[in-house]
Amino acid sequence: MSNINYIKIKEGFVKTPYGKIYFKLKPAQNAVHGARYKLLLLHGLGGTSNTFKKLINELPDDVEVYSLDLLGHGKSDKPNIKYNIGLQAEILHYFITALKYSNFYLYGHSYGAHVAMKYALYYGTKKVNGFIIEDSAILKTYFRDLSKNKKLINKIVKTALTSKSSKKQIVLDSLDNIIEEGMADLFYIDKPILIIWGENDEITRIEFAYKLKSKSKNALFKVIKNAQHVPHFSNPMELKDLLLEFIGYNHN
Repeated sequence: MSNINYIKIKEGFVKTPYGKIYFKLKPAQNAVHGARYKLLLLHGLGGTSNTFKKLINELPDDVEVYSLDLLGHGKSDKPNIKYNIGLQAEILHYFITALKYSNFYLYGHSYGAHVAMKYALYYGTKKVNGFIIEDSAILKTYFRDLSKNKKLINKIVKTALTSKSSKKQIVLDSLDNIIEEGMADLFYIDKPILIIWGENDEITRIEFAYKLKSKSKNALFKVIKNAQHVPHFSNPMELKDLLLEFIGYNHN
């Protein structure tokens, strides 16, 4: 386990035309010429950068990690606007541009993966080494099923509001947008993709993970046994091992 103390992680804000975006940064230790391994983490709907606390604590000291609060979430600004995936992707683009960030792996959990894929569609993959999708169907078939399942929609909304860091209307706007829009396949992604799934996910069932895998010739697919919708929180050590293998981590 890493000896990083999460409390000592740096934090700050990046200004965008829509408001300030809050971030946490775990700097890579002893990286004289810059970090060799870099991650940018995007949380799920209603979540915050704090949901990645356990995973970040497990990562080696020489891995640099940024984790954001998406617009409308956590400590980021919450303007009174219509929230959608395209807007969040634009915000992410402002963040990456402001930091002049490149050669990193973009990690999205659930709603965060929608943002990551939309970013790739709008702005390309030149700055990204690869993508990690965690428990996020991003398939039109899933959202067609979801639109008919009010019980599951209510469960998603209730789960998203657990952290009490997001306004209900922001969550509802965002959910309406992803149900309406869904996502296309992953064939436009020309970088390596790792799909990670909790075996017992009740929100995005594992059957959709297999369908998602079929949409990308570049994707690796890994299942975390007995995990549900948030493996990075419930099974951080197992997820860490999969993540490090995917990014080609070598301490030497």
